Amino acid sequence: NGSNAGDVRGEGCTWRGRIACYFVHLGECEWAPVECAFSKFCGEKPLRKDLEAHEAACGSLKVPCNDCKMPLQRRALAEHSRDPAAPAFCLAKAIECPNAGCGERGTRAEMGVHRAACEHEEVACVFPRCDARKPRKGMLAHLTHSPHHNHLPAAVAHLLLSQGKANAALNRRVAALEGEKTALKTTSESEKRVAAAGEAEWVFNWRADGWGPVCSFESEVHDFGRGVVASCFLCPSDEPTFSHRMGVKFTQRVKCGVHAAFSILNKHDEIIDTDHYGTDAAPEEFDDDEVSHDLSPTAEEQATSVRADGSIRLSVKLRLFFDAAAA
Repeated sequence: NGSNAGDVRGEGCTWRGRIACYFVHLGECEWAPVECAFSKFCGEKPLRKDLEAHEAACGSLKVPCNDCKMPLQRRALAEHSRDPAAPAFCLAKAIECPNAGCGERGTRAEMGVHRAACEHEEVACVFPRCDARKPRKGMLAHLTHSPHHNHLPAAVAHLLLSQGKANAALNRRVAALEGEKTALKTTSESEKRVAAAGEAEWVFNWRADGWGPVCSFESEVHDFGRGVVASCFLCPSDEPTFSHRMGVKFTQRVKCGVHAAFSILNKHDEIIDTDHYGTDAAPEEFDDDEVSHDLSPTAEEQATSVRADGSIRLSVKLRLFFDAAAA
C-alpha cells in the first residue's frame, strides 16, 4: 500500500516496510553510507557493513611509530620515517651512515653526531678560495702534499681582504671618535670666558628633564665677576602662543648690554635651532635679573632632541657688555 509502506532499497538493500519504520531502518541499514569515526580528518563515508574494516585501515587512525612510539595518523607514518623535512621527523629510526665506505649504523639523532667526526665525510679545504673537497681522512694529505702555490696566494689574498675590511672599520671608528671629540669640545661644560675690556662671555651647556608640561632644569652656575652670577632655566611659558621659556637667571638685577643665543641640541650635541636676543654688534640694553626666550619646539625638533633617557640638552651663549669706563 503506497500510503503506509515504502520501498527504501538502496544499493544492495532489499528492505521494504512501513513508512513509520523507515527512519528506524535507516539507523541500522548495512547499506547506508555512514561517517568514519575519524571523519574530522578522513572525509570518507563507507557503507555501514564496511565501517569496521574501513576504520581498522583508515589513514586518519592514530598509531604509534615503531621506532619513536610517537602517535601519528597512519597516512603520515611513511613520511615520518622517510622524509627529514617532515614536521614530525623520526629521530629514533635506525639508519646507515650515507658516506661511502663507512657502514656505521645508528639512530638519526646519533647519526648527526657521527657525521660531524666521520672520516669518510666529504669536507671542504680550509684554505679560502680552494675549491677542493675530500673525505675527512684524506684532507690532511691534501693540505700537506698539495703544491703550496695552490694555497699560499689564496690565503694571502684572504688575509689582505680581511685586513682591508678591518682597516676600513678602524678608519670609520677613528672618524666617529674625532666627531665626538669635536662635539665634546663644542659643548664643553666649562668653555673659557672671553674677557676683553668691559666684556664677559660664557656658554652654558645644560641638561633638562624633557619637553613635558612640568619642566625642570639642571645648569651650572657661573660667576661673571662684578658680582654677576647666573644660571639657566627651562619652564612652561606664561605666553599663550608659546609652550616653553628658556633663559638665564641672575642672582641680582644687572645693567649692561646683552647678546644671548638660545640653542636646542640634537642627540649628537649638534645645534638644530638657535634664537638670538641682541647681537654682538648691537647688544640689547638690559636692566633686569632675567634674560629669556619663549619658544614652541616643533614635533620634529622634539623628536630629534630627546635622548634615550628622556632628557634634552640646551645651550645658551651669553655675552655681557659692561660700561668700559666702570670696569
